[in-house]
Amino acid sequence: METPDRSYPVVVGFPGVPGSTSTYRDEMKINELVMHDVKNNAMQAPIMVFPQVFPNNADTECVDGKSGQWETWITTDLRSWITTNLRTISDRKAWATTGYSAGGWCSAMVSMRHPDQYGWGISLAGYFAPEYSKDQQQDDPKDPKYQLDKVAQEQKPDIGLWAFAAGQDQPAVDALNKFKPSVAAPTSLVTSFSQTGGHRTPVWIQPQQDSLAWLGQVSPWFAPESA
Repeated sequence: METPDRSYPVVVGFPGVPGSTSTYRDEMKINELVMHDVKNNAMQAPIMVFPQVFPNNADTECVDGKSGQWETWITTDLRSWITTNLRTISDRKAWATTGYSAGGWCSAMVSMRHPDQYGWGISLAGYFAPEYSKDQQQDDPKDPKYQLDKVAQEQKPDIGLWAFAAGQDQPAVDALNKFKPSVAAPTSLVTSFSQTGGHRTPVWIQPQQDSLAWLGQVSPWFAPESA
C-alpha cells in the first residue's frame, strides 16, 4: 500500500478447524501465490485479511449461535474494522471471500448470505451446510438459513462462486456435486476437480492460486492493472 491515494480490492480468508490463520502464511505461502498472479498479469494485488474464527479450535462454523455471534462479527465488526483502517474499494464486487475445509464453508456461507457485501466466494474442499466437529455441535446443523442449496434456490444471490474438490476427498466431492444443481442465475458457480489428492493443505495450493487468478478475470476491481 505504497501509493497513499490508491484503494484496493479485498479478500477475506478463513482457515479450517483444527487449523490456524498462520496456515495461509506458512504452508499455503499465500503472499507468494498472490505475487505470482500479480507478476503474471493475472490480477492486481488485493488487501488480504485472515480473521481468527475458530479460537482454540472451537468449531464455530462461522454462524450466529451458542458459540457466539460469529456471522454478525464477520459481517459487521470485522467489516467495519477493515473499511475504517484500510484503503478499500467500497464496491461489493471488489470484495471476495476464500477458505479451505471448514473455512471453505465459511467463505461460501458469508458470501452467499451477504451479497450486499461480497461479490465473490471461493471454497477449497468446503461444504454447503454446517458440519460440526465431533462433540462440538452446539447448534442445529439443519438450521434452514444455513442450508446453502436452499439459499441458492430461494434467494438466488447475485454472486460468483469458485469451488474445488480433490478426487480422493470424497466428502468434498459429494458436497460439491450435491450443491451444483441448486445454482441458477444470477448466482454463478465454477467448479474444479483434481483426479487425485486428499483433504490436506498441499493439495489446495494450486487451486488457491487459480481461484485468485479467476477473480482477476471476472471482476474489474481484481483485474490486472494493464487490463
